[in-house]
Amino acid sequence: MEVSWPNMILTIYLVLTLFEIIDAENHENQENVDHKNELWRNWEENLKQKESSDLVEASEQKEREKRLWRNWEENLEQKESSDLVEASEQKEREKRLWRNWEEISEKKESDLAEAKEQKKRFSPYTELQKKDWWSSLLNSNVQLPRAKRSWRNWEKEFQRKRNLPVMKRKKRLWRDEDRREFCTSTCPCESGKRKRDDEEGGGLIITETKKVPCCCD
Repeated sequence: MEVSWPNMILTIYLVLTLFEIIDAENHENQENVDHKNELWRNWEENLKQKESSDLVEASEQKEREKRLWRNWEENLEQKESSDLVEASEQKEREKRLWRNWEEISEKKESDLAEAKEQKKRFSPYTELQKKDWWSSLLNSNVQLPRAKRSWRNWEKEFQRKRNLPVMKRKKRLWRDEDRREFCTSTCPCESGKRKRDDEEGGGLIITETKKVPCCCD
């Protein structure tokens, strides 16, 4: 049997070509597998990084929330303490105002009682005595206008007697003022001497050598 060399060569070429094709496909598949593996590894790394960053961010968020909560609690405590202090100060102010009001009311009551006592002390008659006096006047057939007039006269007299020391003092002051005015118009205080002038109506005879004190003092 004779071998056909061209067919043999073609067969070998085809087999080699087929092996090359298969090798190329295997190489390409290996590259694809490597690429996919690399992509998978990158994805896993990114996932780990993302998880770690998420964990860090979550921990930071938790810390921020804790700080905010602590600040809120501190502010709440400060507000409660300030409210308590303000309430205590308000209570103290109200107590002081109440004490002042009580003192003022007590003073007013004492002043009113004192005024009543003074009224009773300076009053000529008590209310009962006034009623008795009016009844006695009416029972004695005294006319009402006459009784009123006598009562007014009695009150005027009582007021005059009560104001008598004041009037005396005023009259004394008026007399002193008149005397001073008269002395300043007639006494020559500069020389300390006075003489009787017969032509102008006369007066107290005082020698020129006698020193007379000023009557204005």
